[in-house]
Amino acid sequence: IYSIDPNGSNLELIAENGQYPSFSPTENEIIFQTADWSGGEIYRLDLNDNSTYQLTEQQRQNKHPMYSADGTKIIFISNRDPLENWSNYWLNEVYIMDLDGSNQTRLTITGQLVEPPAGNGRDFPIYSPSGQHIAGQSHLGIFIRDINGGDYNLISEYSGERSVSFSSDG
Repeated sequence: IYSIDPNGSNLELIAENGQYPSFSPTENEIIFQTADWSGGEIYRLDLNDNSTYQLTEQQRQNKHPMYSADGTKIIFISNRDPLENWSNYWLNEVYIMDLDGSNQTRLTITGQLVEPPAGNGRDFPIYSPSGQHIAGQSHLGIFIRDINGGDYNLISEYSGERSVSFSSDG
């Protein structure tokens, strides 16, 4: 992962073997996943002193981290918990954790969307600007959900969508 000034000067390597960086709201830290095909992990890098902290440690993939709007939580996807009698390595679920990597909690369950699960799970989850909702892509389409639970609202049926974004007012 590199940083560079808007005019193209001062190219600087800030994290080796990293991908999908996300700046904290204060812009003094980034979170990123390792570019490790065997099971990427999520790290937090303090840009003031270059301290790096490993936040996840699983035998499966943890990826696409993003800070909450207030900078107190991180959402990410992982394939660490395969459904019973169904062990698709590519099935991802959305998780949330504290900044230090503690309190890792699963937010989604693919089986709640369709039985049996088919195709890819969630990918590239994002927070709403208010921090009250998450949205992402699933094998069914684009979904939105309250961060504290509740039903999924499928807002588009799958037709190849790969990312979602909120407007500034949510």
